[in-house]
Parts: sequence; structure tokens; C-alpha cells
Amino acid sequence: MAKLNLRPLQALLLFALACGAAACSSGSSSGGGNTPPATSLTVSGQVTQGPINGATVGVYAVNASGQSGSPLGTTTTNSSGAYSVNLSPIPSGPVRIEASGGSFVSESNGASVVNPESGVPLSALLPSLTSSTTVNVNALTTFIDSEAVGMIEKGTAIATAVTNATTAIEKLYGLKSSPMTLTPSYLASAVGTDAGNLGLILGAIINEDQALCPDSPGALVGALAQDLHDGVFDGTDDGSSIVYCNRTLPVIAGTSQFIDSLLNIPQFTTGVTSAFISNGNPKNALVQNGVTAEDTCVTAAGIANGMSVAAPPSVNKDVAGPDLATGRYFSNAVLLPAVNTPSLSLPSEVMIDGGGSQGSALATAELYNPEANTFTTLKSTMNQARQMQTSTLLRNGMVLIAGGSDGKSALASTELYDPATQTFAPASQTATMATARWLATATLMTDGQVLIAGGSDQNNDYLASTEIYNPTTNSFSPGPTMNTGRDFASAVLAPDGGVIIFGGSDAAGSVQTAEVCELGQPTCTAVQMLEARTQLTATLLPNRNVLVAGGYATGGAALASTEIYNEDTQTFTAGPSMNVARGFTLASLLPNGNVAIFAGANTANITSCEIYLAATNTFAPPNQTPTLTADRCCGVSAFMPNGKVLIAAGEDNGGQNTSDVYTP
Repeated sequence: MAKLNLRPLQALLLFALACGAAACSSGSSSGGGNTPPATSLTVSGQVTQGPINGATVGVYAVNASGQSGSPLGTTTTNSSGAYSVNLSPIPSGPVRIEASGGSFVSESNGASVVNPESGVPLSALLPSLTSSTTVNVNALTTFIDSEAVGMIEKGTAIATAVTNATTAIEKLYGLKSSPMTLTPSYLASAVGTDAGNLGLILGAIINEDQALCPDSPGALVGALAQDLHDGVFDGTDDGSSIVYCNRTLPVIAGTSQFIDSLLNIPQFTTGVTSAFISNGNPKNALVQNGVTAEDTCVTAAGIANGMSVAAPPSVNKDVAGPDLATGRYFSNAVLLPAVNTPSLSLPSEVMIDGGGSQGSALATAELYNPEANTFTTLKSTMNQARQMQTSTLLRNGMVLIAGGSDGKSALASTELYDPATQTFAPASQTATMATARWLATATLMTDGQVLIAGGSDQNNDYLASTEIYNPTTNSFSPGPTMNTGRDFASAVLAPDGGVIIFGGSDAAGSVQTAEVCELGQPTCTAVQMLEARTQLTATLLPNRNVLVAGGYATGGAALASTEIYNEDTQTFTAGPSMNVARGFTLASLLPNGNVAIFAGANTANITSCEIYLAATNTFAPPNQTPTLTADRCCGVSAFMPNGKVLIAAGEDNGGQNTSDVYTP
């Protein structure tokens, strides 16, 4: 019998196993039959500040310098911000996705915001596209793009630059994954996730944009992207200023004002005081989904700590500033919003109002212009001379000046100052407190109202009462009652919306308790401090703790000690000691998360300062701290949008008229 020749069958079997039935055809004359490589792919995703409707999305080839070439494909986003672009042929190199125009609903307050057609578009830079790809485009992908291009211009390869910039932005904003892969979420279930974190971040940026440029928000992302092109948020691109909202972008816009919007820390700047996570606006996406400030505070604090690392490099230098027209002490300093009207254009200025001079109360106020480095006296004067009053910037841009002393007795009257007209409202248009009080505290709350607490009355009795000012009705109503009457206390707004009032003086001397006051509660909650102290400073840190520093013990001895208040546990722990005991000091939270404590007095007025280093919970040694050009007790300070601190006035032979300007 002849042998069966199996070689052709073996060859056919091997061919079938190698190719697969779906990919091969026995009738193929070429003998290959492989599926041809794809000639097109689809890029899709979502464009978000809020979901942007009607934005023009383009996919562009990118050259070796990181610059966009001709569009490879374009489309328009739908009402959910979704887009989809088919590309044929598939680009072989890096690409950029850009989105401009359209509009979105603010996740902060429900307002409609236009995404600018011109300027810096939202974008995402990718080293390559190899398959169907989902790419979300948002503020953070735009920051990555800009920072990566800055690296590319300095010689870094595109793929490496994108990787490094992505890592930097993830670290900065507390994310564990690329923003290109994230869709922001505002649900309670997303709290603590990357999607929830991105929702907080975008909401805070929108809120900051609306606060800084209320008439035409939408361009802040582009301005911040330009700022980050050189790798650091400092208000400039390699030293060149950036135009935003028809003015120069504030130096602190990328760090301090963002954190202020996120956490409601008015010590950074009173220019932005509406926190996205806790403003309680019923149109806020988080509020609508039942998310509370307490739910998000830990996450927000973590983001804030990352942002502090991104602060500009340290300068740590103090120089003499210009002189005031009038020497004054026990006055107040308020950072005013910039004014842009047809008849008046002013940068953000510092108003120093009232105070004492040569033993008399003042009705005058002066404006410090940080761009010109000059003081000018307001032509308009207050209706009442007053010292030891409170001064608070309201959400509507007006300044509420309340109480104080006319030099003889406590005052119940108030003043309203309008920066747009540079005038004080007539007394007939201002509200009157129920109780005359001086040496009180005043705190702007998350709902826009002001809690005025404690102080002393006409009889110099210590007050435990508080009053709430409502700017909508221009009226006062009773607030919660403290457990201890006190003046010379220090107050901060906690991230959860409550007001914490520390120390102060009562009939027995210095007070050793703090009060946690919340709206809707009849009384405040007393918390025991480690030491009794009055004329102290209290500074809310980005990690939600409060640094309580210095002051005077009962008997008048100045204190070098500090203590740290933990809001979560409502407890105090010992903090590091300052280099010099001091009271009547001034404190300012800096963009890097540190705290500067200026001058003050012990047995005499002092010029030295302290720098609290948050990362190590220590104070810098004396040779690493600034020294003011003049000793200052009972002066004023204001952190400004240019990243500098104005320190001015004080008590010395009837009132000082000098100032200092400190650059952190």
C-alpha cells in the first residue's frame, strides 16, 4: 500500500493555526491575509470647567518645540461637554487637543460663564495617539500642557516633559491619577476620590475667577496656565506680568487666592472670601448633592498643603515703605478689591481707617497703592471718629466698620465704605448695633454675614454677647452668647463655617478659654486653652489647625509660647516657642503655608519678627527672620495680591506714620 503523503495537510494545519480562521483565507493568493492596520481612530472625552456646551474642539499635530500646527480634526461639544473627533490618517507624533468658546454653568453658584474664544484655550498635550483614546480636557490638563511646553523650550523631550508636568500637577493638587483620565464628580460618594478632588479643584478655580473678575469671569484658567509656564505660580511668566481681567494677574492667584476659595482662609487675602466647599449656596453642586463642608475639609486641606509647596521662592526681605499722612494706632487695615469702572480704575489697595492719634480718635482713612507704593488720604471721612473698631470687607465689596471708641465711650454706630465711589455712606444709611462695643472681634462668615463678638461696653464691662450683621438687610440681629465676656481676643473662621474666638481679657485678667460659635446655636462652646493669654494672634493654617501665638499672661508678662488648636478634636497641644516673648503682634499667613509674626511689645516695643515653619512645626532662628525698620506695637498689616505684606502705623509717642513692606 502506498504511503499517504501528510506534508500538504501539515502545512495547511500550521498555516491555519498561525493565521486564525477569521484572519486568513485559503484562497488568498498572497499567502498573508493579515488584517490591515487601522487607518483612523477616534478621540473623545469631556471638556470641563463646568461641562462646557458649544466649545470648539480641535486636534492638532505638535512639532518638536511643543507648538501646534494645522488642525487634524474639529468638532463641537454637546450640553454635557462631551466631544468626539475621528482622525484619519492616524497622526504619528504628538498632538494637542484644544477647546475654546462655549459656556458652562458655575459649579460654585449656578451662574452662566462664557469660556473665552481668545487667549489661552483649555488644552491637553499627548506625546502620541496609538488607538481609540479618551482624553478629558480641563483646567489641570491645561496647566500640564503649559508647564510641559516650558520644559520643552528648555530642551526636555516632549514625552518626558508631559510625564514630569503631569506628576507635578498631580502632586500639587493631591491627585493619584492623570487629570486627562478624570471626570469631576460632586456626589457624596466621590468625596476623597480623585474625581471628587477634581470637582473641588475646578469649583474653587471658578469661584476664585468669579470673585476676582465678577463682570467677565472665564479667563482665569488661561492666565494661570501662562503663570505656570515657567514652573511656578508667582503671577509672572519668567518675570513678565500677565494680563487678566484688564489688570495684572495677582502674584498670589495661583496659590493663596485659590486656597482661600477652597478653604475660606481670609488671612491669605480678603479679596476672595467665598469658599466653594462651604459657602452654602443652594446652587452649589456639592450642596445640591448633600455634601457638607465637613465631608470635604480633609481633602481640601490636603490640596492646600500641596499648593503651599508651589509658592514662589523665598525672598524674606523687609524694606521701608512710604509714610502715612497721619500717625495712628489701634486702627485697621482692609485689602480692598480692584476697581474697574468707566470713571475709576484702581488696583487692589489697602485702606487704613480710623485709629488713635495723639490721644484723639480719627475719622480719616488712608489708601496704600501697592503699584505706586504710596499713601493717599481719602477725601471722604467717616461719620464718626473711632479707634479700636472692627473693619470687615463684605462679599459685595463694601467695608463694614463697626463700633470702637470715640476716645470717651464705646460706640454702637457703624460705617459703610464703598471702594467704587471712595465714599462713606451717610449715617442715615448705616445700621446700629444693639450694644455699643469696642475691642471686639469681627469675622466674615461663609454665608456673607459678619459675626461681631465680645468687646467692652460704655461702662468698660466685658461683653459675652455677639451680633450678626446681614449685608442684604443692612441690619444686626443677636448671635450666640459666649461663656465668658472678653475683649482683646482673636478670632478665625473655621473651614466648617464656625467662628473660633481665642483668649482675651476679662475682669480676672487674661482668659484661658476659646469659644466655638456657630450660627443657629444659642450659646458658644467653651474649650480650655493651655495658657491664659490676651492681645494674642490666631492664624488658621492650610491644614485646618490654628496657630495661637504670644500675647500677655495675667499680670502683664509677655509670652513666647504658642499652642496649636485642632478643630477636629477641639483640643490644644503645645506649639514651639518663639525666639522672643511678645504681645500686640501682627500675624500673616504666607503663600508657602508659613506664618510671619511681626514686631509687637514685651517690656518695650520691638522690631524683630518670627517665621513659623509649618512643615517642621518650628520657628526659624533669629538670623533667618526679618527685622522691621521701626518697632511696632498696635499697628496694622495686610497681605497683598503682589505677594507682599504691608506693616504700618503703631503706638509710639502718640502714633507712628511709618510703614514696612515685607516680601516673603
